Amino acid sequence: MNSGTSQLEVQKGQPTEQKVVIFISLVACLGLKLDVRTSDDSECKGKLVEGTTMCSDVDPETKKKCDRSFVDVGAGLYMQCVWDDESDQCLTGSGINDPYCTKPVGPQPPKDGMFAWFRSEDASTSWVSKVGNFEGKGTGSDLKIETAKGHGAKEKVKFLKGTKSDKFDFGAILPKNKYTVCSISRYAGAQRKRIIQMGSHRNWLHGHWGGNTGVCHYNQWNTAHSRYGNKEDWVVLCGTNNKQVYDSRDGSTNIATANGKGFDKDERLYVNDGHNEFSDFAVMEIITYKKQLSKEKIQEVMAYLKWKLEQKVVIFISLVACLGLKLDVRTSDDSECKGKLVEGTTMCSDVDPETKKKCDRSFVDVGAGLYMQCVWDDESDQCLTGSGINDPYCTKPVGPQPPKDGMFAWFRSEDASTSWVSKVGNFEGKGTGSDLKIETAKGHGAKEKVKFLKGTKSDKFDFGAILPKNKYTVCSISRYAGAQRKRIIQMGSHRNWLHGHWGGNTGVCHYNQWNTAHSRYGNKEDWVVLCGTNNKQVYDSRDGSTNIATANGKGFDKDERLYVNDGHNEFSDFAVMEIITYKKQLSKEKIQEVMAYLKWKLENGTP
Repeated sequence: MNSGTSQLEVQKGQPTEQKVVIFISLVACLGLKLDVRTSDDSECKGKLVEGTTMCSDVDPETKKKCDRSFVDVGAGLYMQCVWDDESDQCLTGSGINDPYCTKPVGPQPPKDGMFAWFRSEDASTSWVSKVGNFEGKGTGSDLKIETAKGHGAKEKVKFLKGTKSDKFDFGAILPKNKYTVCSISRYAGAQRKRIIQMGSHRNWLHGHWGGNTGVCHYNQWNTAHSRYGNKEDWVVLCGTNNKQVYDSRDGSTNIATANGKGFDKDERLYVNDGHNEFSDFAVMEIITYKKQLSKEKIQEVMAYLKWKLEQKVVIFISLVACLGLKLDVRTSDDSECKGKLVEGTTMCSDVDPETKKKCDRSFVDVGAGLYMQCVWDDESDQCLTGSGINDPYCTKPVGPQPPKDGMFAWFRSEDASTSWVSKVGNFEGKGTGSDLKIETAKGHGAKEKVKFLKGTKSDKFDFGAILPKNKYTVCSISRYAGAQRKRIIQMGSHRNWLHGHWGGNTGVCHYNQWNTAHSRYGNKEDWVVLCGTNNKQVYDSRDGSTNIATANGKGFDKDERLYVNDGHNEFSDFAVMEIITYKKQLSKEKIQEVMAYLKWKLENGTP
């Protein structure tokens, strides 16, 4: 029986009147059937434990060998746990409040004074802290998330990994004045200098320096500077700025040689930014406190971090479910054993005859004795919602699609993020600013909920060099989102180029010269669906299929970066829902295909 840690990938959309489809790749084993729910009925719940084995039928010999490590969790299901004979309690494999396991999963770090907590299980290139309002952001082509054992980890652990060319900003997670910092990190290649550090205005590092591991320099050396040289094992390290540093390899010995410095404001912590001493690195966990923990409390944090390297991580997943649906899931990495759940549709193992009669063909047989409720198009005899594009039981993509030929960048609404990855090309947009955020809402011309990037005049966003050289087409959905109404999408200050908004006007273009009338649809906050080329074509959905261009736009001798609120000092409170660029001047017919796709998004919501 495989009880190894399994992988989970969830791709979420936002709910609309036509329910959004969510596909979940799950963890399974040995014929496990899991009750899940597609309704909001609180009585109908399903739960899956990752990193344990759940089975509807346990082999008698296996059960005999495992003794009490199989716990009956009801509904004919058994869950494999690690049992503590001394306390007669299950130590892993359950939620803290579940009646069949009375002890929390592993030791936990003290919460009093905790300022930031970047947990291993949440590791991401956009890593959200469990505590506080922090989201770490990374840049670099080799930055990635890995799950692996080794280097001191007895089981698979999840971590952020990168080269000396990759950077990561955890935010201002080091509290002012008094602080404690605990981490699990390691060298992950030949480049071995600093890993966790401040910006260049401070000489502060934690964990690694010049090939040495388990060292701290909190604006002065707090430990010996030469320790455990050139090792790639995980380092569990806690330090305070009142002469305390503990390295798990040294047991409970305080290795500090001096106090560390405190600062008069919260400080940002980085990997590979600040002092130009960069590393090939891996970071598994970081916790900070706005106090100098006692030795006893530090040892509690150390116990938790060491446990993470020794035990499998347990993840609980709340799923959606109803009408007796049984879902096959997998706890192994066997590619033949997969489960899939569609949220926002109704899947049933038995459809009530009257319901099926009323719905006619809206129930599609998806195999394995299951039916899925779809919205059916009688004209095309195809299912329009409720399935993935490539699934054989629904042959038509959800809504119209933009033409792909010549597409250069595609920032889709459903992917909107403060680190927004293009569906096409190797582009990742990056934003800065305290009010920059992702929202999901209807209104301003959107009939259903749409997902979009939103910010004030003080927030900036860089989409990258997404405007192709020479010939181009740009299509977008954007709007004013406040009282500051100047430019939104524009180039840097070396060009006088804007698309969509200027001086309170909407649906205007200036591709280094005016391509439309400069005064149009003034001071409106509705979404603007706009496409333009640099061969005298501009289309605004509010004007139907009329070409509103008055002149050609300029082409450039290299790919150019597009920004929001950067370049010419004419900034706005803004919202951007989607941007598509092409390395060609699309025909009117192809532009209308893009417009149809963008307008459909406003009418039906973000998938």
